[in-house]
Amino acid sequence: MLLILLGIGILLLVLIQIWRYRRLMSWRIVEGRIIQFNIESFKQPQVYILAEKVRPAVVYSYEVDGDSHTGSKITLEDSSLISDPESKMHPWPTLESKLSHPVFIDPEDPDNSVLLRKMLPYRANHYAALAVTGVLLIIIGAYINYA
Repeated sequence: MLLILLGIGILLLVLIQIWRYRRLMSWRIVEGRIIQFNIESFKQPQVYILAEKVRPAVVYSYEVDGDSHTGSKITLEDSSLISDPESKMHPWPTLESKLSHPVFIDPEDPDNSVLLRKMLPYRANHYAALAVTGVLLIIIGAYINYA
């Protein structure tokens, strides 16, 4: 029974994340301007060492109903935008300062905004793997309990 509950919990987590991204489709779109974009390095603890990592840092401005706002989120899951400094492929898009870019704004809170409303491909793969794991746990749990 525990495996079934664990599988259901994992599937619920995946569905909640998909629902969050689906909600972005109804968010308002305005034209914004990227004020600053750079790659910042930081140290992340890994087992017994501090590993050097990089992540994007962005600041953009936009207007909603005549009010100016600034934002710094690229996606709903900015905490997952981490990469090795030597990596040739980063999991985030390249954004250039001083360029205009569409900004997606939460209709309930104009201060809540993101630059990308689609789930990044590596995150989609992550959630697909979690969904398969959840389904397999449910199947194995049902087999153990009812076979």
